Amino acid sequence: MKKTILSTLLVFGIVSGAFAAGTYTENFNSYSGGTTTGFANGGALYFGGNASGIYQNSSNWTALRLVQDGNGSDTATFLVSGVEQSGQMVNEFSASFGLHFKNSGGIGDSDIADRFSFNFGNIPTAGLPRFGENGVWSSGQSGGLLSVVWDFYDNDSGNGSGDANTNDRIGIEVYRNGTLVTGSFRSFDNNWVNANLTNGVFDNVEISWRGWDTGGLTMSVGGTAVYSDFNFGGLPFDLQNGEFAFSASTGSESMDVFVDNISISTVPEPSSGALVAIGIGGLVALRRTRRSRE
Repeated sequence: MKKTILSTLLVFGIVSGAFAAGTYTENFNSYSGGTTTGFANGGALYFGGNASGIYQNSSNWTALRLVQDGNGSDTATFLVSGVEQSGQMVNEFSASFGLHFKNSGGIGDSDIADRFSFNFGNIPTAGLPRFGENGVWSSGQSGGLLSVVWDFYDNDSGNGSGDANTNDRIGIEVYRNGTLVTGSFRSFDNNWVNANLTNGVFDNVEISWRGWDTGGLTMSVGGTAVYSDFNFGGLPFDLQNGEFAFSASTGSESMDVFVDNISISTVPEPSSGALVAIGIGGLVALRRTRRSRE
């Protein structure tokens, strides 16, 4: 019986090691103000940002400022690659990070803009930084991409009230391969936006994806649920060396966008060979258990 347990654990150990979770963490505390290159934490690259970079606040916190209030027509992207083991296909991921927006006014101030996004998938570095309404998707690119977009600029009056075009409304949306996911729009609560633009605190964002083919997206901001197992028919996450990107942009108007305390983990999809090994391990264990009982 002991040999049976040992052999079973050995098989599962070998298989689990073949698709072990990858991790990435960064709090930006080890960098001086203004640093935008030479990140010591491997697998991270910074693109663009005319007036952004590592920002050290007088109240002793340090964060990455992607774009800056008062600096219009700017875009920056922080790319994190190589989280999972090389060549693995991602099955699930969990991410958390601190997010802080700041503007001299508030939601009623005409200077507020523009966007922030969290992205996962195939992210070509050519053309970075980039950021459109649909995240960092590049027209004609291959591979899958998930983008969760915070859009702060109301292109029409009334905060998008009665507006059929969700791209014009203030809120959070999900894009799959550059296309808006039906039913993903979540409008901002104006009180929440006003508070977060003026009170100088970071909200913790939690995002996770579960499932090989049709798993759901779950997300909360500051402890408030935004999506709960939001299922939109799956996403082709079965790509090798998936990357994560944090991107922000300003238009003719602007605001500060800060990111801090990033923590990401991935669970690669087991290969067909690994699944076969699991099945063989189970059969071997079952056969030996039966023999020990005879």
